[in-house]
Amino acid sequence: MRLLIVGEGSVSEEVRSFQAYKYFSELDTFKGEKLETILQVLPHLGGDVEIHSDIDVVILSRPMWPPLIKVYQDNGAVVIADQDDDFMAIPNTHVAYKSIGPGNPKRTQDHQISLTMVDQLIVSTPILAERFATRKLQSPENITIIPNAWANRNPLWDGSSLKSSRIVIGWGGTITHRGDFKIAIPALEAVVWPKYDVDIRIVGDPKIYQMLRNVAEYGKLFIPMVEYKVYPLVLTMCDIWLAPLVDDHFNRSKSDIKLVEAGAAGIPWIASPVPQYEAWKHGGILADSHDAWHAALLALIESPELRASLGASGRTHAEARKFDNVFPLWEHVVEKAYELKQNADTLLLRRQQNRMELFGMADESSNAGNKPDGRTPSQDDVHRRSGRGHKRKRK
Repeated sequence: MRLLIVGEGSVSEEVRSFQAYKYFSELDTFKGEKLETILQVLPHLGGDVEIHSDIDVVILSRPMWPPLIKVYQDNGAVVIADQDDDFMAIPNTHVAYKSIGPGNPKRTQDHQISLTMVDQLIVSTPILAERFATRKLQSPENITIIPNAWANRNPLWDGSSLKSSRIVIGWGGTITHRGDFKIAIPALEAVVWPKYDVDIRIVGDPKIYQMLRNVAEYGKLFIPMVEYKVYPLVLTMCDIWLAPLVDDHFNRSKSDIKLVEAGAAGIPWIASPVPQYEAWKHGGILADSHDAWHAALLALIESPELRASLGASGRTHAEARKFDNVFPLWEHVVEKAYELKQNADTLLLRRQQNRMELFGMADESSNAGNKPDGRTPSQDDVHRRSGRGHKRKRK
């Protein structure tokens, strides 16, 4: 059996499918078959994409490329998509609206077509599963929920010896959270000025660091984006972790990973009361207003006992989300895909029925796999990106 995992190396993929790759690559066999696992990293710039031969199952992260899916399906592979965000719900005020959201109609169309073409769909939250089924992008029976997990085999999660003498308030993320971070700014400015033993650390986005313009330089520190394997070290150096989220349609489908990781690090969090954070609830304080954020920060700053108690509660709750405990869900999806591949007639019929049901398409060569100009994509069309195939040899 040959398993191919494809992605661009984003934070999302480092948390999800690339972690699964590490686990699959440690297996010599899978369900009685010799297993070879390949990781293909697609760069963001244009170029040729290497098409791997004799692939049985493909896991494609955040797919936006129908031609690539069709090439692998035509070559006999079962294609699985892994999706952890609702790109179609990105609001027009969001920094990603014109890149991967509705403000980019071509990419939105490619993304919707891709989610429809795949044979199975993995999502990170129940809300995503419900939305994609409601939009008829996939039938409910083809959707599997695999929650985000923390990479528990990374020894850097134990970073207690690196604690500062000052109380460190931390936040980490990408440029996509600039609007979310504004929620926490008034409270941060209020506690740093009178509390000179407090230090704010911003990880990832320099513009978010610059948003703290009313905080003196000695009260804040910027840390550039680090490799995912180093991220636990940065997280465990903090005493309080922040997870502000604007309560909108897009953010409501996001996962609870920031609270999961805070729990894994044994540190308390303060977060916005969005559904996924309310459901997690262990290990921190939910804050629904500027005053609530301010009160939560003061409570945690002034009480080491409260910090320790909440941190311990979060750590206990995070045990269930070790990647060790979540990986069997990935195995199950791949097992279903491999079983589906064994019956080519069933696979073809399933694709035909799925497309007929969802879009009224008569056969597998219909428009679900076509390019906008009406041409059916082929291997020759796979030219917009370049990729490297990385094989990990079996011991």
